[in-house]
Amino acid sequence: MLLKMKLTSKTFLLYSLLLCFFFLTGQQAMAQKETVFFVQLGAFSKTPAEQLEQVKSFGAVYIEKTGKNLQRYLLGQFAARTDAEKALKEVKLKGFPDAFIVERNSSNVPTIYDSIDMKNGSNAPKPVAEPTPPSRKNDQSKAYMVQVGVFSNKVRMNEILGLVSIGNIYTEKTAKTTKVFIGSFPSRKATEEPLRAAKAAGFKGAFIKEIALASVELLIEQRQGVPQGNTPNLVISTVAFTNPIEEFSLPYPTDTVEMQGNIFPINNQELLFHGQIKIKGDMYGQTLLLRTEDGGKNWAEVFKGEYGYGIDYLEFIDDKTAFLITMGFVEGPGVLTLYRTDNSGRTWKEVGEIPKNEHYCVPAYLRMNDLKFGTVVYNCEDETNFVWSTSDAGANWQYKGTMSKTAFKNLPPYQAESGNGIYATMDGTEFFKQVDTENVTIVFRLNATANAWEESFRLSRWYKLKNSKATPF
Repeated sequence: MLLKMKLTSKTFLLYSLLLCFFFLTGQQAMAQKETVFFVQLGAFSKTPAEQLEQVKSFGAVYIEKTGKNLQRYLLGQFAARTDAEKALKEVKLKGFPDAFIVERNSSNVPTIYDSIDMKNGSNAPKPVAEPTPPSRKNDQSKAYMVQVGVFSNKVRMNEILGLVSIGNIYTEKTAKTTKVFIGSFPSRKATEEPLRAAKAAGFKGAFIKEIALASVELLIEQRQGVPQGNTPNLVISTVAFTNPIEEFSLPYPTDTVEMQGNIFPINNQELLFHGQIKIKGDMYGQTLLLRTEDGGKNWAEVFKGEYGYGIDYLEFIDDKTAFLITMGFVEGPGVLTLYRTDNSGRTWKEVGEIPKNEHYCVPAYLRMNDLKFGTVVYNCEDETNFVWSTSDAGANWQYKGTMSKTAFKNLPPYQAESGNGIYATMDGTEFFKQVDTENVTIVFRLNATANAWEESFRLSRWYKLKNSKATPF
């Protein structure tokens, strides 16, 4: 039963003050809800390297995928709006006239793994200071570290994994708690930048502390910004490329190709990797879909490589049947084509083209609900949501009209989406975590018994172009 009442202005004011009091007294425990600010530089399909070079002195630059073949570039983060406003004035004069300020909850901010390496324009994690070698138990010396948190139970690896780009990860255990540190650094001054990076990664309560090296244990060692914990048998994946790479937009193409994308675990042995492969520096690439049957050791291409197209949707209905949608993106959003597999992704058959209202309409939502019914929602120039549906597994599509913003927000997400790089198998019993670095994609598997992420395999991101085929260096 709901209770309704009228509040006088005095009662309302008193009620508001009480709420404010409880909020302020509890703000340390709720630090993850703190508001921070960024300057959004824009959304681009190609990294504006020259302009970014002009603004890097005003803050770290981060990228976020928008889902429309564009990447959003953010500068920050800033604790106060006034600081963001000062930076905004500067970046507008440095090549980003349409930049503006965005406000974020601190639990929804880019992490260090989204930061851009300004040297090469990629979003490669990079150490902000060189950590000293791991400690030994007989070492009586002290060093400066960043304490990022205290865990009452086992350390939640998925929360601290990204911190390895800042330094080595250490722990100090007692009977009831585990403290987590980043280090070690020779001086307090050398620890200030790692502290800022830890706070930017979401650990707002982090602080600098001088630690006796003998009192801590090494949990994850930093080697070129890559997590190295729990890797007794390092697996470097082998990829058998079969599709030729013959199209490009560069006048003088290089002989280096880049692979990028996301994993899709079917079970603990069968996984897909969907994305793109393109010549280094090219604006466009071609579709890429890899499959492994041995837990990531060996991969093979199982889908055609089409230049100027990307895989926008991939979802399994059951352990055998899945649907995949590609979209062209040369000269604006292009044709959407639906494909289907009935053998767990080993082979794919084209179902047909998905119609849309106008050429420049962008798919905002794609979903095959089951073996028959599916929905596509387009967002067009006037931001109206147009709905198309199928009731015969994509053979035919019918226009159903428009959809309200409220209804659009309530649409269910699909399996391939992940906001933190963690993916579950079809039966939900196994979990994998993907971490992209400059040179490799590292995939971890959750050891449920130890409650820890253990490295499963590594996929190289760079290959040599030889006879129109990608081959290992």
